[in-house]
Formats: sequence, C-alpha cells, structure tokens
Amino acid sequence: MLGNDVFYKKLSIKEKELEAAKKENVNLNKKLTAKKQDYEESQTKMFGSYEDNDEFKKFEQYLQDTNSFKLLPTSIDQEKRKNFVKKIETILKHEWPNVEIKVNISTVNLLGTSTSDVDICVTTPSKELENMLTLSEKLQKYEMKVVKSVPHAKVPIVKFCDPTLKLACDINVNNAQALSNTNLIKSYVSLDSRVRPLVMIIKHWARRQDLNDAACGTLLSYTWTCMVLNFLQMRYSPILPVLKINEKELLETSSELLFKNNESIGGLLFAFFKWFAYNFDYKNYVISLRLGKYLNKWEKNWLNRKLCIEEPFNPERNLGNGVNNCRFKKIIKEFRRAVKYLYNANLELCCQLHEIYNELEYDEYEYCHANVFTLQDSDKKVYATFEIKTVYYKS
Repeated sequence: MLGNDVFYKKLSIKEKELEAAKKENVNLNKKLTAKKQDYEESQTKMFGSYEDNDEFKKFEQYLQDTNSFKLLPTSIDQEKRKNFVKKIETILKHEWPNVEIKVNISTVNLLGTSTSDVDICVTTPSKELENMLTLSEKLQKYEMKVVKSVPHAKVPIVKFCDPTLKLACDINVNNAQALSNTNLIKSYVSLDSRVRPLVMIIKHWARRQDLNDAACGTLLSYTWTCMVLNFLQMRYSPILPVLKINEKELLETSSELLFKNNESIGGLLFAFFKWFAYNFDYKNYVISLRLGKYLNKWEKNWLNRKLCIEEPFNPERNLGNGVNNCRFKKIIKEFRRAVKYLYNANLELCCQLHEIYNELEYDEYEYCHANVFTLQDSDKKVYATFEIKTVYYKS
C-alpha cells in the first residue's frame, strides 16, 4: 500500500509538471504572436518610409535585374552542366556496365547560379557504388580531380571537379531525400516571382561572408533557403503557404492565401536581415518550414542549441546543429552589418567579401527591452539608430 501511495504521488507530480509545461508552451506561443504583430505594425515607423526614398527606388531597380550580380546561369553555363552530367553518367555506366544507374541533378530547384557547384544524386541498386572510396577511385581514372571523399558523413559524398569543363561537383548515391528537397524548394520558388531573386541574393550574401559551410560551423545553402522560405510564410500577410507532404512525398497546398502581400523584393530583403538581426528570439524558438511557423525549443528538446532550423523531411534533425557559439556570434554580427548597409540601400557593401572590411565592435545587451537602440563602431561613431521594442542578443 505504501508503495502504491508513493507511486501515485509521483504520478500526480509528473502530471502537474506536464500541465505546467503545456501552459508555458501556450504562453510562449502567445508571446511570439504578440511580438510578431507588434513588429509588423511598427515596420514602417522603425525606419520611416524607406521605399519612398530616391536611393531605395534605385536600389529596387537594381534588384530587378538579377543578372547585375552575375548570379543567373547563362545558356552556355546550362549547356556545360548538361554535358557534365552526361559525362559522369557515361563514366559510371562504363565502370558498372551491368548495373542500372540513374544520374539526377539534385539542385535543379530554379536557384542555381553561374558559380554553383553541381550536386548529383545517383540512384542504383548497386551497393558497391555506395562506397565513396571506390567511387572516388573510379572518378580519378577519368582525370577527375577529387577534392575530398566524405564516406562517414550523414550523407556520404565525394567532392570533385572536372578540370576540362571547370565545374565542381558533390556526388552522393541513393540519397532520395536530396531529390525530395529539390522538389520542395522548386515548388515554393514557383509560387511567387519574388522568391527566386530574394533567395539567390541571400545565398550570394551568405557565400560572400563565408557563412555557407556546415563543416566549418555555419549553415548549408539549403538551410539558408529554408530560413528565407519560412520568413516568407511568416509575413503579415503571408507570401507563401505551407506545402504539406503526404506519405508518397507528393506536395499539396495546405491552405489558400487570403490576402495579397505586395511587399517589394528590396523591402523583403531589408526586413529579412532586420528580423534575424534584432527581432527573432533565438533563445526560445525553432524555425519550421514544414509547419510554416515557429516551434519552441522545449517541445523539440533542442534547448542547448544556438540556432534551430527544422529539416522539413526529417523533423528530428536540426539543420543548425553544427553552429557553435563562435559561429553563431559571427552570423548575428553579419546580419547586423547587412542591416547597416541595406538601410543606406547599398547592396554592394552588404555583399562584399568578409575579409575586406574591418569588423565593428558593438555595444549590445542580452535580452533587454528598449525604445531606442543606437549602433556604434569602435570610435563611438553612430551610424544607425533604431526605434524598437524587441529582444536583443549579446554577441
């Protein structure tokens, strides 16, 4: 009897703890909703009507021509990539003549640039081909320069380049998720004409700031894309819906967008950097493209992670898992530097190589509220003042 009493007492305590945790979860979501509404309502007040500014109008015109960044691949680039894929397919079929092999470009998601690597996913029943070291040796026989073989990664790949066609490539075998990711991104990009240039500019910025390498503690290009797409889902009103995935991994729209969002590409670019530089609550929230909202870290059990972005096809995987404290600080600092330059409608300085500029020292505070926030450089020279009510993260 005594044992039963102890058991039921413990059970009662656990139930109370669970109920309290659920209430806390509801309160966190309410706070997030309120914070988002406050942010959106004060959007124009924070920086004035920057889209009426002559410099910003020039900036908008500059953004309309994505070729000005030399980001879009030319017809020559596209033809060269097709020839490269055919070349790899010929090599593999020559080495494994009796094996069914299908070569897919897993980055045909409308976001490829003239400088993008070619990502190839090979599908085959052959287990021998799944051995990255064997695959690496075969590629070298045909004068491919293997940069690195990563056989024990979550997704094993071989990084190599073709000296003749001057193309770099990451190749993996039987990674069906890579193809699903490509289809998902392509579906989102096709929904609104603003998505493609916005994602391409932010990916270009991340590459220039050396923030697109998960092996070095930052984020994959795919992760940056997920962040931008979720940001567009969370606009007020939303620009993108939530695309759900059924058991056969076919995409279907979960709901129709009720209100038209007419924000410009320049306004969205500025808002993206400002949101993640000063407003997003990294301490409590998880970015979820799958659900089109923010989850809290408690329900994901990711409390000890600095930056949390849910993998759409594998919700248990955090795409920001490899971001350490040092790299997290760098990402936040680069967000804030981007805000500074975009406020002055200067995309060239925003996207210049990270080695060129001298990093500024910021006077910042950890999780405090204020009406006015002034950024200063190391000489105490004020270069931007923000009227905000938000949460700041100490870098």
